[in-house]
Parts: sequence; structure tokens; C-alpha cells
Amino acid sequence: MPNLTDVLGSITETADWMKSGGILPVGRAALNAYLKRRSAEAQEILFEELRSGGYLPEQVAAEDDGIAVIHGYVRTAWEGRARVNLRLLAKAIRGQLQVGTLVADEFYLYAESLAGLSRDEVILVSTLLRHHPKLPDVPEEEAGEREKQSPWLATMAEMEAKGWQKDKVAAVAGRCLRSGFVIAQSAWGGLAFKVSPMLLDLSKTVDFDDALKREDSSRPSATAR
Repeated sequence: MPNLTDVLGSITETADWMKSGGILPVGRAALNAYLKRRSAEAQEILFEELRSGGYLPEQVAAEDDGIAVIHGYVRTAWEGRARVNLRLLAKAIRGQLQVGTLVADEFYLYAESLAGLSRDEVILVSTLLRHHPKLPDVPEEEAGEREKQSPWLATMAEMEAKGWQKDKVAAVAGRCLRSGFVIAQSAWGGLAFKVSPMLLDLSKTVDFDDALKREDSSRPSATAR
């Protein structure tokens, strides 16, 4: 069975950037250090998520599409994506193992959108999900109460209580449209936003709130801006 640590190391060592002859030795050394540092960070997050789900790292490398998925995951780290984005991608990998098997085509349906979210967008998406009335783990009586209010108004109220201006909430929600995780609809003479079927499906295995909590613990000065 392939060793995932070795696979991750091989991906880094064989990167096109590492082999570029147009980079001066000093620059190559700096790039090498950067890639290795980001690869190690990505590995730490992925292994943590796999362990929390009771999976061995080797189970990822053993999957037919596992190497393709890991290669995309590591390249996301090299591109400078935030830890919370890597955390979400690692959760998506673990989620695919939970429901059956790693399939590269299915993983990449979500990967680009997850990698492209800003931290503000992750916060907004997780808040919209929390106020959605039909999440599987919401008790029936609570879901009934939530049906009586708009998830968007509830999200606006929560974000304003955290110090966000109304215009900022609307602007961040508008940026989320490109991810496919949020849908806009006409309401009250303007726009309201809600979670998409794509996001609801993803949220069955990817916990956005948990990703934020885990990464906020490594950012002691982080606050909602």
C-alpha cells in the first residue's frame, strides 16, 4: 500500500517549479523552502482530518483517484490558499471516503469553489447554513420555528451583531455567487441570498463551522471583520 507521506514528498520534489532552469540558485532555494513548508502544512491538516474520521493516510493513496486528488490538494497549498481553505478541502477528501470512495471528478466539482472562498465568504456560508431550516440534524420542532423567519434575515442579523455592516454582508454574499454555493432571489424589493442544493449536498460531509473553529484556534488575534 503506498505511503501517503512519500507520495506528498514526491509531488513536491517533482514540481515543475522546482525543475525550472530559468530560476537562479538563490531563488530556487527559496522556492524549494516555500513549497516544502506549504506541503508540510497541507499534510498536517489532511492527516488531522483523516485521523478525526478514523482513516489511515494510506487509505487515500490506495484509492484509484487518490493520487490525482492529493496532487490537486497540494497544488492548492502552493498557490498560497489560506489554512481554512485547505481544511475545507481536507474535509471534502475525508467526506468522500465516508460515502464510499475517492473520485477525482466528483472531488473537483467542489475543490475549485472551496479553494476560492475568502475567509469572509467562509464565515457567511457557514452562517447561512446554520440558519437554513432543513439541515438534516435540525430537530423537527426547531426547523418549524426557523421556517417562520427568513434564513437571509437571520444571517444578516447575526453578522451585524458581529460588527459587519449591512453593505458588507450583501457584498460578501454577492461574491459567494461565483462559487455556486449561494443563490440570489428577489425579496422585499431587493435581493435575498440562500444556500444552493450544491452546498447542502456538500454540507453533509463538510462542516464549515468546524473548519473555522479549528483554524481560528491557530489565529489567536482573528476576529470577524
